Amino acid sequence: MVIKAFSALDHAIDEFGVRSIADIPCGDFNWFQEVLKKHPDVAYAGFDIVPPLIEMNRAKFPGVKFLQFDIVSDVPGKFDLIFTKELFIHLKDSQVAQAIRNMKASGSKYMMASNSFGVVNVDLAHAELGYARPIDLCVEPFNLPAPLWRNDFYALWRLGDIHVGI
Repeated sequence: MVIKAFSALDHAIDEFGVRSIADIPCGDFNWFQEVLKKHPDVAYAGFDIVPPLIEMNRAKFPGVKFLQFDIVSDVPGKFDLIFTKELFIHLKDSQVAQAIRNMKASGSKYMMASNSFGVVNVDLAHAELGYARPIDLCVEPFNLPAPLWRNDFYALWRLGDIHVGI
C-alpha cells in the first residue's frame, strides 16, 4: 500500500499542481518523508489524534510540522491537498461525513483518500481503537462524485465538488 500511496501522491503533485499537503492522520511519518525528498518544494503538515505519536515525530523529524488534531471535531488549515490514508475505515459513517465536511470547510482544494472501490458500506460496529471496515466513498451513504483521478486504492476529489448528505 505504501508504494501505491507514494505513486498516488507523486501523481497529484505533478499533475494537479499540489504544493502543500495536510497528512491526516500522519501516523509515524515513516514512508512520507520519501515523498518530500522527491518533492522538496511541497509544504507539509502532519496531523494525528495521538499525542505521543506527535511528540515522537517531532523528536525524530525536527523541522517537520506535526500537530495534534481531531479531524472529526476540528477544521484544518487551507492546503492544496488533504491526504488521508486508511482514516475513514476506523470511523463511523457519521464521523466520516463530519470529517469530510471539516476538510471542505478548510478551503483546501483537493482530498485524496484510500478507498475500497466496489464494496457495500456497512457502518462500523464500534468506534474503538483497532476496529475497521472497508469503505467506498462513492456509494451509499456518502455518494461522493466520480473522482478526478483514481487507482485501485486511492482517489482524488476536488473538495468543492463534494456534498455529504448524511
